[in-house]
Amino acid sequence: MKQETVSASVADFFGLAAATRLRGWLGGGRYVELDRVLGGGESGAKVACLYFEDRVGGDHQKFVVKLSRRRAEIERARQAWETAGAFQRHLAEMVDVIDVGDGSALAVQRVGGDDLGEFVPLSALELDTVAQTGARVVGTMLTRWRPGPASACADMSVRQFMTLMLGERVAEGGKVHRWATEQGLLHGRHPLGGPFTLLDPQGLGGRRLRGIHLGPAHRDLHLGNILVRRSPGLPREWILIDLDRFGPAAPRAGDGAHLLLCVLARELPALGEELRVALIEALAEGETAPGALPPQVVRLIRRFGEEWAGWLAGKGLGEEWAVHRRLALVAAALMFVGRARHQDDGTWLWFLRLAARVTGVLTEKWTARDATPREHRGPGGLAWERLRAELA
Repeated sequence: MKQETVSASVADFFGLAAATRLRGWLGGGRYVELDRVLGGGESGAKVACLYFEDRVGGDHQKFVVKLSRRRAEIERARQAWETAGAFQRHLAEMVDVIDVGDGSALAVQRVGGDDLGEFVPLSALELDTVAQTGARVVGTMLTRWRPGPASACADMSVRQFMTLMLGERVAEGGKVHRWATEQGLLHGRHPLGGPFTLLDPQGLGGRRLRGIHLGPAHRDLHLGNILVRRSPGLPREWILIDLDRFGPAAPRAGDGAHLLLCVLARELPALGEELRVALIEALAEGETAPGALPPQVVRLIRRFGEEWAGWLAGKGLGEEWAVHRRLALVAAALMFVGRARHQDDGTWLWFLRLAARVTGVLTEKWTARDATPREHRGPGGLAWERLRAELA
């Protein structure tokens, strides 16, 4: 019979301090060991599946456990669960929070279903399955994760939109701000500095946007944060984990844009320079030319677009959404630029080029619209919705 209460594998993974607190939380007669590592998000936090054995009562369970550097992060995950309503079936349930004593904490979470061992990260699957499942996850989040009282369809400036997307990353001293300052991108006329004009209230950041859909968002949605149940065909059951960045009223274009770039980041090493340029153009222009990209990549982009289009149907906000989608892509690309692993492998430059090209397309479209006399502009977005209501 095992004598220890916390296995050496748990202590090695989470650290001695966390293992000691976990041992106290378990009490007598229970034992826990590492089942498998699940991979953390942007923060680099540690996430694993742990096997719990009650040697007295005979009950065995598996939980997802995350070590967060700040307890406030776990409180956001708890808020996500408590406000999700029927969408809870797609979230990990917060069972308990264990303070480690240095400001960090362990979040013990239960994943729905009878067998946690049947769940694997979406990153474990091949591209076509990832494309179909990832797009369906985004579509379900938009249609089923209902906005709460704090959510709305709001007007705001470009800078406000970008700040909602990027948060502390672009605050002074933040990861992206610090990196951009070191590279000389915030001031002057750097050829790839265009995306940062979107944060300038005296420049493009001062433009007004309308019809921004705000609602619950994961805000760090990547392939490791989506657990799917193994099945012969496409996975039909999935769970979101690692909701430490959850926002109750974030731009709804954000999660899909970030997940799409996460999938593409995995494919970048296999693409030569010509295909990388074609991919930038496809994302910036919102369409893919026949034969310009590998068929699997084309299907990926189109499936995400189809989910967005399905959610938008009947809203009359196609023109506005095209802007929101591009801004969300710029923000998501800047998140990648600021991450050490993409600086190490050199892919940061592709993401910066993507952000710069999308900003260029936005600038061209805004310039063309500003030059069009108002009386020649067709009704769009909210104006069209009002006109249609008046004619009904």
